[in-house]
Amino acid sequence: MLSKFAVAIVVIPLVALRRDTWSTQLADRDGGVVEVRDRRRAGGIPVGAEGARSAAWSVAALWCMTAMIWYAPFVGYLMLASAWAPRSPFLWAVLPPVSL
Repeated sequence: MLSKFAVAIVVIPLVALRRDTWSTQLADRDGGVVEVRDRRRAGGIPVGAEGARSAAWSVAALWCMTAMIWYAPFVGYLMLASAWAPRSPFLWAVLPPVSL
């Protein structure tokens, strides 16, 4: 039971985080790095592309951890309803909150 909870709360958000950060860095590789190098060469503010990327990744990781904590009660409730209901667990999971 804990393995199902761990997959729903930890593994899936981390896979999504890795996929999103990888695709964002791939899309940004041509535009952002060239602009930073040009600023540095022109004598502007020396902004490192690596620092900006690590800061963006840190914010995305923090968002991912917040989402894990936020959705834990919902996943726990759905797992309880699916273990308790003999038939049609989706109805048993949805009908009590809807009836309230």
